[in-house]
Amino acid sequence: MEYEDPLDEFRIKKEDLKKLHNKKYVLNRMRKGDQYQDLFGYSDETMMKFYTKAKGLFDSGEYKKAADAFFFLGSLNPTMAGYWFGQGLAEQRCERYQKALLAYGSCVAANPVDPRAYLYLGECLYKLGYMQQAEEMFLFAIPLAEPTEFKKVKKDLEKALAWLKGKK
Repeated sequence: MEYEDPLDEFRIKKEDLKKLHNKKYVLNRMRKGDQYQDLFGYSDETMMKFYTKAKGLFDSGEYKKAADAFFFLGSLNPTMAGYWFGQGLAEQRCERYQKALLAYGSCVAANPVDPRAYLYLGECLYKLGYMQQAEEMFLFAIPLAEPTEFKKVKKDLEKALAWLKGKK
C-alpha cells in the first residue's frame, strides 16, 4: 500500500519555483502589490481548497501538519489573517508557544481589530511565563471585543483576566 502525504497538494510546482530565480520578475510583481499567491498563479478558489485541507488536518488532530499547511498559506498571502490564526492555533496545540506568538503576531498585523488573536496571544504569553504581558494583552483586547459578534470572546477575555489576576 502506497503512503499518501496529506501535504502533497501543498507542494509548489518546480516550474513555479523557477520564477523565483528571476529577481527582476519577482521585484516587479511585488512592487505591483502581488503576493506569492499571485506569482504562482494560485486562484482564491485554490487557496480556499488549501485552507479547507489545512483545517481538515487541524480538525483531525494533525496539528504539526496543520501548522505547516497554515504557514504555507500565510507565506503565499500574508494579508489573510485567518491563515496566521490557523497556524497559531495549531502551534499552540503542539505547545510550541514561541511559534504560536509569531503566527498570532502576523494575524494581528493582517487584522489588528479582531480580538481573538489577542486572547490567544495572551494565553501563549502566560504559558511562557510573561504574566504582565499576558494581562496587558487581555486588557488591550477587551474594548476590541465590544461588537456583538465577539460577545463570547469578550467573556473569555474577562474570565482570563480575572483568572490571571487571581494568580498574582
